[in-house]
Amino acid sequence: MKNYYQKVSYFRSSTSNLLRFCMINFKAIILILALSTIQQLSFAQNFTVTISTDYCSVPGSVRLTANPDPASNDYLYTWNTIPMQNTKDIVVNVAGQYMVTVKNGSGDAVTETLNISSNLVVNGDFELGNIGFTTSYLYVAPGPNSLIPENRYTVDRDPTFNHFQFFARDHTSGSGNLMIVNGAGNSIVWSQQINNILPNSDYYLAAFAFGFSSNNRANLQFYANGIPVGSTTGPLPRNPTGSNPPYVWIPFYGTWNSGAATSVFLSIIDLESERNGNDFGLDDISFGTITPLPLAINVNANKPCEGDALQLTTTIINGRYPFSYSWTGPAGFTSNLPNPVIPNVSMANAGIYTVNVKDTNSCSPFVSKDITVIVNPAITGGSIKGGSSKCAGSTSDLLTLAGNSGSVVNWQSSVTPFTTWTDIPNTETTFTSGLLTQTTYFRAVVQNESCTGYSDTAIVIIDNTPPVITTQAENKTVECDGNGNSAELNAWLTSNGGAVASDDISEITWTNNFLTLNSICGASTSADVTFTAKDNCGNISSTTASFTIVDITAPILSSAPANITVECNAIPLAATITASDNCDAAPAVTFNEVRSDGTCANSYILTRTWTATDACSNTSSVSQIITVQDVTAPVLSDAPANITVECNAIPLAATLTASDNCDVKPVVTFEEVRTDGA
Repeated sequence: MKNYYQKVSYFRSSTSNLLRFCMINFKAIILILALSTIQQLSFAQNFTVTISTDYCSVPGSVRLTANPDPASNDYLYTWNTIPMQNTKDIVVNVAGQYMVTVKNGSGDAVTETLNISSNLVVNGDFELGNIGFTTSYLYVAPGPNSLIPENRYTVDRDPTFNHFQFFARDHTSGSGNLMIVNGAGNSIVWSQQINNILPNSDYYLAAFAFGFSSNNRANLQFYANGIPVGSTTGPLPRNPTGSNPPYVWIPFYGTWNSGAATSVFLSIIDLESERNGNDFGLDDISFGTITPLPLAINVNANKPCEGDALQLTTTIINGRYPFSYSWTGPAGFTSNLPNPVIPNVSMANAGIYTVNVKDTNSCSPFVSKDITVIVNPAITGGSIKGGSSKCAGSTSDLLTLAGNSGSVVNWQSSVTPFTTWTDIPNTETTFTSGLLTQTTYFRAVVQNESCTGYSDTAIVIIDNTPPVITTQAENKTVECDGNGNSAELNAWLTSNGGAVASDDISEITWTNNFLTLNSICGASTSADVTFTAKDNCGNISSTTASFTIVDITAPILSSAPANITVECNAIPLAATITASDNCDAAPAVTFNEVRSDGTCANSYILTRTWTATDACSNTSSVSQIITVQDVTAPVLSDAPANITVECNAIPLAATLTASDNCDVKPVVTFEEVRTDGA
């Protein structure tokens, strides 16, 4: 009661005001809730349990000790022995699985199991599938209703998948394999030959069976060398919960003394003779002994070369796990590993290595074993002369190995990406390849005793790569020089149009496809030229540009006559003017005259223009301005002589005529003026 109040006090100190209110009003309910919560808060403790073994203190038996952690004197122990034992440790002399349940003062329980025999049955839990055993039944692969009809078996995780009336899961985990049998009666269900049996030793046999049927139920028993051993399952009962878990597996077991035998043919027989309903599952078959196995070991080592790793290996032949190891050797070597590795050994690592192995569960002292390790001198692979650059379809030059310290085992070749090597059967120090189509690495494999080495790599480069044009050819435009611009054209062609190319392997030769210039107009011409860079293996790259000759200069005319002013009757004839051109030998000259009238018919301006045009329509012009004028008066014929006449003898006015240098018909007008006398 004291503990109860202490727990209630703890509960109250850690609850909310609302819960205190509920405790006042609903004491009975809260008391129950508090007790449940207190048990979770105060009693829930985590602890673990291990079982240790002692094969030495009681000869012929094994002392098992339960070890809870943390340690306390308040634990209670329950072992699954018959009769049940309740001590911290027990002494047993039968191989098998032992289980202890440990409870703390709060009633929390932890269960731990230990199998004190080494199971000599291969694949007794069927997790490796249908291997390691024989049977008189017919095996079928897992599949829907694959176990119909009788006399069949399979190894699988789900009986229902293989037969619609079978229900179960494996004995141990609920998710592993089991042997599923549609039985036929009086059959060898399972058998296995087990060797390396210790004479005059007791062995423990155990297995678990599960019945699928309610009639003609299977009845299983162990046989050792044809003699029945131990208990039977009795007619296997159908699962109490039918097709639903938990699935209750029935154990059957026994003890067999080997006598003088060193091997045993172990089998499980179905004692039921009926076929119908004789259906069952089988799992976790074990066979072992608690007789201490004398510890025996073997040791091995590789034969390293200088610079390699030394691998020391311990093989346990007999004994009980766990094992402890202690190695010693040259150059102060020590190790507690079962299979230590010494990297990058030298001659100082050669000599005798000793391992001491202790079987923790054995009552004998450690077992010691020596091994002598030989370290071979490092091998020199040598170097190969003869690497070269070749064109596709060529063989290599003669490859020659020198400077190696071992014999040639073979040669090897490798192509891109140069991560794997292909053996070439050749034990000579020289080698010439067959026809090559891609860059290939070659090396020789040399060997001396157990040491293998590789020569340096000789590279035969196959040139499949065209030159790289780093600067493209550039277009070139020049002014016509009247001579075909041959110097400039030849210089442009010789420079490959300014193109530049490179090649990592061989020299480059340039060519071009220039034939002639194509006319544009007159002496203006052009050509598109392709420049080709070719290496020694015929790989090519090209670049194209154009060479153009242009005529943009007009013809040159001779000088035009000077501008003049003339009488209308003195206009000169148009002069003949010539023209010259740097690209056209005979440019055309045209003449044009334009009259601009003045104030009178014979007063005007003449503009004379001469235009020269070459073959590319370049033009130039010169002009002359002639000012035409009429400044000379007409010339009249002579007037009659002056006379004096009577007023009645006045003659008629004479008719006079006139002429003019510019006017073919000048107008003559008459005017008479009378002047009266005194």
